[in-house]
Amino acid sequence: MEPRGIGRIGAVTKVAPEADSDRLYKGIDDIVKEVLVFTATYDEVDNIPSLVEAIFQELPGCEMLVVDDNSPDGTGQLLEELRTKYPRLNVI
Repeated sequence: MEPRGIGRIGAVTKVAPEADSDRLYKGIDDIVKEVLVFTATYDEVDNIPSLVEAIFQELPGCEMLVVDDNSPDGTGQLLEELRTKYPRLNVI
């Protein structure tokens, strides 16, 4: 029996949230070679920074594509600024 809070998903180890880890899944980069994460946004200026950070924390090698629908709250501009920190972030 595996220790409490630890599970297996294929060859990927799911680490318990209370474990000393900065990523939920260990070994995912060895299995998933190419991932595109896509989302569309409208008026998400308060939410998009934490979403982008969480995606790149869990899947550091992924590409992320965000399509902003001309948000009047500045979501598109903020995404453009986030591109300097996250070069794999693509914004339309």
